[in-house]
Amino acid sequence: MSRNKRKGSGAAAGNSYTDPDEPIDEAARREMEAIFAGARPPVDPEKGSMVKGRVVQIGKEDVFVEIGAKSEAAISREELLDEQGEFSVKVGDSIEAAVMSVEDGIRLSRRLRRGAVSMEGLRDAYQSGLPVEGKVEAVRKGGYEVALAGGVRAFCPLSQMDDARIEDQAAWVGRTLTFLIMELDDRGRNVVVSRRRVLARESAKKAEEAKTRVIEGAVLPGRVVSLQAYGAFVDLGGMQGLLHVSEISHRRVGHPSEVLKVGEQLTVKVLKVDSAAGKVSLGLKQLAEDPWSRAAEKVHSGDRREGRVVRVAEFGAFVELEPGLDGLVHVSELAAGKKGADARKLIQAGETILVKVLEVDAEARRISLGRIDPDAPEQEVELHTGSLVSGKVDRVEPFGVFVRLGPGMTGLIRNEEMGTPLGTDHRRDFAPGTAIEAEVVAVEDGGRRISLSRARAQSRSERQEIERFRTQPGGGLSAGFSTLADAFKKSFNEKEED
Repeated sequence: MSRNKRKGSGAAAGNSYTDPDEPIDEAARREMEAIFAGARPPVDPEKGSMVKGRVVQIGKEDVFVEIGAKSEAAISREELLDEQGEFSVKVGDSIEAAVMSVEDGIRLSRRLRRGAVSMEGLRDAYQSGLPVEGKVEAVRKGGYEVALAGGVRAFCPLSQMDDARIEDQAAWVGRTLTFLIMELDDRGRNVVVSRRRVLARESAKKAEEAKTRVIEGAVLPGRVVSLQAYGAFVDLGGMQGLLHVSEISHRRVGHPSEVLKVGEQLTVKVLKVDSAAGKVSLGLKQLAEDPWSRAAEKVHSGDRREGRVVRVAEFGAFVELEPGLDGLVHVSELAAGKKGADARKLIQAGETILVKVLEVDAEARRISLGRIDPDAPEQEVELHTGSLVSGKVDRVEPFGVFVRLGPGMTGLIRNEEMGTPLGTDHRRDFAPGTAIEAEVVAVEDGGRRISLSRARAQSRSERQEIERFRTQPGGGLSAGFSTLADAFKKSFNEKEED
């Protein structure tokens, strides 16, 4: 009976009862110590996997190796002979071998690692699912010719060389790779191998390991493997996650390729794990400073800014003021006098426009903007009762005329303040865009409601004209003429002299 078979007795064999006087075998003791120490108990390796271990005992037929499993593994002495046929392994040496079987104790083999692949070794590899090494010799129709150790020729179909599309077939020639045997006849004349199955096995193993690391809130390194319009797929080392385009940056990103490239290494945060659907949602912007946290320091009401239009919706255009800080120019600021206008027909993403910051609400993550006419004077309109202002008709309603005075400032002249005859159709005489002057009657609600009067502005203008006329040289009247008061005064003086 081999040593690793004997390890199956007692507690190590999983019996529900153990005689307290029977000594606990070494494997069971190691497992118990690991449990009490808080470590994971040893687990037997999978068939076909490669393991490394330390020689602990040398027998007449087998050498026993400690590989960190529940029991020691055994390997034939014959497989440890050097090229001269000498046995040179000693206790304490480290060796690497493949797991041939785990059913009746763990058996190892190095035949496929030593490069002396016989037909017996190929059969062992084929039946046990062990990988073999081979050098890609040439490109053939539909695949590649592969030289296995020992002079055995094999064929690898093109579809089995990689798990991704192969652009340059010749790039694989000359490389030594690991394969799994798919087909093998008795004489070894028909050997078909697959590298893709090796990659799939490795990916499955990495995926199992990744499950312990990929949890919500974890920050992990990753590599961009593909870019789509809706986001980037990131390899987390055995498991892929989706980095949605909206989670890439605090600033607006139209396509992931604007920020990322395939093969790029980056650090991401796991936002959500849907185990049932096998989906992992990732975030990148969560690891950077949120620009809205300092929005109140960077943007102030009244600021005049030049910004780039990053997105246009029916109701308005979003303009980037700072990286990650966008403000909204409402459609009413883009289409004076046009009711029901669509901003998408008035402005395009990518345009640069001049705007005025109307309001900043950092908590609500909202900035209101007004569009500035490039030809308009930089001096702001003074809004206080009694001041004269100039503007352009924005729209005409049955009750009055709205006048745009500047970015975010629109005043109302009610019909009775227009200074026009009763019943005048203002829609005909004051089309949108018509220049108009008015006097500020009232400013309410923090400047949101502005009442104007065109009639007062006209009366004020007339008084100023009369005053200016009267103060001209010569009394403001033509020679030989006087006012009625002057005539009475002259007549009275003449009577006094008589």
